[in-house]
Amino acid sequence: MGLFGVVIAQARCPGCGHSQEWRIQYRYGHCRQHEYRIGDPICWFDPPGRPAPLDDHGENVGGLVAVPGLVEAGCPGCGQGDGAVLLFRDNIVSSVEITRSEGGEACEPIEAPASWSPPTAS
Repeated sequence: MGLFGVVIAQARCPGCGHSQEWRIQYRYGHCRQHEYRIGDPICWFDPPGRPAPLDDHGENVGGLVAVPGLVEAGCPGCGQGDGAVLLFRDNIVSSVEITRSEGGEACEPIEAPASWSPPTAS
């Protein structure tokens, strides 16, 4: 997976419903093994609206963004929970949903912030 960030969050197992703390690896923003929890802002190196050619993964667009993740260990009760969907609202960890399978690589903007306007070409 290369460099990644980690979100640590309480969530339910999709198989048995057991609630536990999960460690979820993801690639979005400035990924340097930083650890975050729900409510924490994530780091970016590249400025807002600029695709990340050098140090970041994805694009700093703000709004609501769904990011796939990979759990570090499955549920101790049933072994399920391989992936996750992380929601970031304006670059703040908003919520986590554990899934039965890995989610893929693509980040998906769901809703742009009201104040967001992409940079114009000069």
